[in-house]
Amino acid sequence: MAIYKVVPNHKYTLSGVISYTQDSTLHDGKILYNGGYGVNPINPTADMLFVKQCFDAVGKNEYYHIVISLEENEHPNLETLISLFEEYGNYLYISTGCQISFAIHANTNHIHCHFIINSIKMATGKKLNFDYSTFYALRTSIDLLLFKHHLQPLRQIKS
Repeated sequence: MAIYKVVPNHKYTLSGVISYTQDSTLHDGKILYNGGYGVNPINPTADMLFVKQCFDAVGKNEYYHIVISLEENEHPNLETLISLFEEYGNYLYISTGCQISFAIHANTNHIHCHFIINSIKMATGKKLNFDYSTFYALRTSIDLLLFKHHLQPLRQIKS
């Protein structure tokens, strides 16, 4: 089953986490695709920091980091992967109002995608409230997309 994980963001700055997700050397040359919404996928850091500077919101909780890992034995073709993660990136962008950067990696036994969400909304400058209801809504949407693309669903959350 696939895994959906929200990664704590205390290890990297916004610039650092995007550099990490886009660094081919760190990922054995196995970055399959970089994308983004509301940003130039070549340099999303500059666009995200620009929004933060416009609203005087640099520092503190700079981003949210989501990783979606497919089942170990699942190796869909690149077109399917791009479609799946582009659709989810677009959903994140529309539902949060925040800029999104993402990278698909194949450097482990599980093909996975990192999504970096700017914590500041582009249109209003307000901070994204990433609470449990947001988490479950975002998690449910990827499960539906996995089903649509004939991939294994997410693992159930144990209470």
